[in-house]
Amino acid sequence: MPRSSHNTFEYLAETIREIQIGQTFSLVEDSTTPTIEPNKTNKGQVHTVRVSFSSGSSVRPSFYVERLKLWIHNQREARACLMQFRTLHISSAESQLTISTEQHCGTVIEYVARNPKCDRFVLLRNLMTGLDWLHDHDFVHGDIQGDNVFVKPDGLLYFGDFSPLRAPTRERLLQEPWLAPELHNPKVMRESLDDGWREYYGEFRKESDLFAFGCLVIHVYTGERPEPMRYPQVKNRKLNPADLMQPKRICSPKEKSCIPDEMQTVVDCMLRYRPRSRRTTTDLTKALWVRNPAHYLKVSASVPYVMARAQARALWRSGYQ
Repeated sequence: MPRSSHNTFEYLAETIREIQIGQTFSLVEDSTTPTIEPNKTNKGQVHTVRVSFSSGSSVRPSFYVERLKLWIHNQREARACLMQFRTLHISSAESQLTISTEQHCGTVIEYVARNPKCDRFVLLRNLMTGLDWLHDHDFVHGDIQGDNVFVKPDGLLYFGDFSPLRAPTRERLLQEPWLAPELHNPKVMRESLDDGWREYYGEFRKESDLFAFGCLVIHVYTGERPEPMRYPQVKNRKLNPADLMQPKRICSPKEKSCIPDEMQTVVDCMLRYRPRSRRTTTDLTKALWVRNPAHYLKVSASVPYVMARAQARALWRSGYQ
């Protein structure tokens, strides 16, 4: 039998109590909803997140808790670039969890506006290392954008709160049209018969995180979000993987003048229409640490194909049918 909203929240609360043991944040439990702390203080700013688990909420406690566990247990991991929690407030009356973070110096967009001469390349390269760490631990963030990436007092970037849902809501898709094209039209991916996407129903994946990161890079360098990307229309037939490889995104003049070539090469990989063509965070992170990212990505892309072809020939020669 499905759990009631009260029981599911109790499950969430009990799990958080277990997580809290040995952690540095404080846990507060009562029946009232906490008042929102002032966003700005003398020492910095505080980010507050509220997640509702009431009967009308689409957040699943079991899904959210597993993600919260990994986040809390690794928030002190330097490579992960995760927001660090200060207080978790559990309100049993309203089935709501309120999270307050450590002090920060504002969002990355606010930071670069105040410090126009800051090294954006180094900031984003370090943040890309954090995304690689998350994906290496099979964690999809789902909410990477300029307003959800913050700056620590030491000048490093870190990710804000992750998406509590498996897939974006319709309201979010309308409010954030720059999200990955497959999130707006998952049917195209299912009908394209692309490997690994035949049962895709619009959930966040690592590929959509990469697309969002590419949009973040453009926002940080230009101060503007990129134009929305949608799949091309093909008459009288369904799209296939080859169709998703054909359309090329055209960079705006402002992007060409503001974004260095080394970073633009990586952004072009992130913002491809076909999700499988966006490479991996490991490849893109390595590309940002070499002198010629374009050459590195070209060479590294050919390795899996050559290896697969050699393995196929060996299998054929062995007489396997």
